[in-house]
Amino acid sequence: MESTIKIKGLISAAARNGMKAVALTDKYVMSGAVEFYKEATSKNIKPIIGCEI
Repeated sequence: MESTIKIKGLISAAARNGMKAVALTDKYVMSGAVEFYKEATSKNIKPIIGCEI
């Protein structure tokens, strides 16, 4: 909710740049975790999920 980048854009950029893993850290909730996981694994990128509590 604080970032301007969208999950699909993040994963697309990671795939374009040959990254093998990418992280998403949510704040207080994990609302983007499922979409992030599905999008990353569909592009063979290891998703790293975190949450600031």
